[in-house]
Amino acid sequence: VALNSVLPPLHPDSLVIPITSALRGLPRDGTGLSAAELQRFAQRDWLRGRQLLEPVEGVADGVEPDGRLRVAQRDGELTQVRSGTVVLNS
Repeated sequence: VALNSVLPPLHPDSLVIPITSALRGLPRDGTGLSAAELQRFAQRDWLRGRQLLEPVEGVADGVEPDGRLRVAQRDGELTQVRSGTVVLNS
């Protein structure tokens, strides 16, 4: 699913400056997201519960405090992915 199909007036280029500014404001001590931040994110996590083909086949299962995507695979293993392109199994 492309960003512009979910929010048509929103173009990815318009997100570069706000996202970069937000990332620059994060602490560099490696603490990651707090429990409260993870909870707020989980309430808005559009991807959670969706079937993925990539970056790992399985079901999206939220994020880790360091931002890695959790994917529950068919064999029950929970994989954490740092980067990649998400491809949904439609």
